[in-house]
Amino acid sequence: GLEGAQSCDSDAFAGVTKPGTLLLGDATLTLTVTQNPPIGWTIDCAYGGKEPAGVEIVGTKFVWAGAASSNMFRFFNVHHVNFRGCILDADSVAGTTAILYDGTNSPGSNSNIFENFSIQNALTGFQWGTSAVNDYQLDGTTIRKFQIRSAVANAKGIVVNSGNAGQYSTIEDGAIQSTNIGIDLQETGGFLSIRRVAFGAMSGASPVAIQISASNNLTIDTCQSEGGAAGVRFVKVVGSANLASPILLINNILD
Repeated sequence: GLEGAQSCDSDAFAGVTKPGTLLLGDATLTLTVTQNPPIGWTIDCAYGGKEPAGVEIVGTKFVWAGAASSNMFRFFNVHHVNFRGCILDADSVAGTTAILYDGTNSPGSNSNIFENFSIQNALTGFQWGTSAVNDYQLDGTTIRKFQIRSAVANAKGIVVNSGNAGQYSTIEDGAIQSTNIGIDLQETGGFLSIRRVAFGAMSGASPVAIQISASNNLTIDTCQSEGGAAGVRFVKVVGSANLASPILLINNILD
């Protein structure tokens, strides 16, 4: 796979219409342009992080050096995409979203997996849908084994905003740290499960691990929120007129 210090000033997927696999090695890639992987692609990054002895292994790291209020990666109208092993650092550029996952049902977005990834220093780590009005299909999705943390004020870890985003989908086995809102469920589809997610060092005014505006058969299971600013809440429900059906809370801890 690609290795070493690299710069990317264009969309590597521009004009690509066939499925494929991108293998990346121990590399730091500076992005100035949003990357738009198409249908059926696997993006396989090298492992990165700290070993138990504290030794840093860089792995595959993307660093944003583009315009403010942009997306590092944009997954739009895609299905059967796998995104794994990557580190995304927005470098605290104003308004940056690390991953935008969205669509207009042309075709519907489903059966996508995002796993073993890390997001750093973005205003929004993972934006899943952008319209509570249009309710575009963004379902059958798995987000797992992840870490999201940010030094940006009022940051959010994961934002879900579409009536058909999150249907029979899962967010699991992750950690969200140093954000104002960990998971912001502005509108979700039915049967979204949030499992084994830890929230820590929540910051800013009125910090909350999981904020719910509209949901449908939501399950929150074996999650934990610990430490952070005064007054942190584990779950906060707002806009209750839109809540269509039960929220099931199982084995959760506010420490």
